[in-house]
Amino acid sequence: MTEFLVLWATGFAILAIGQIRTQKRNARSDEDYEIETLTKGLLVLEALEGSLEQPVSMARIMERTGFDRNFTMRALRTLRLKGYAVQHLSGDWMLGGRVARFAERNGRV
Repeated sequence: MTEFLVLWATGFAILAIGQIRTQKRNARSDEDYEIETLTKGLLVLEALEGSLEQPVSMARIMERTGFDRNFTMRALRTLRLKGYAVQHLSGDWMLGGRVARFAERNGRV
């Protein structure tokens, strides 16, 4: 009988610990999972808003985001590499065709 009680108590303790761990995991907010570099890249993409009518300068993107020249240029070149941004002949930036295709496929245009 004593062995049964010990096994039962041990099993109950393991179950309780598992529930506590699950509650802790579920208690984390979305901010706990944020990938800061991805967030910064999306802010650069958002800074291109309105660029279909008028290309946006690097200085304006930096002003809108608060990022330095180095990060802004790296983010823009990455967006260009993936088709989300295009550099105009003037050196200013515009949204790339991939943004429009993404919007079309998702019923937004």
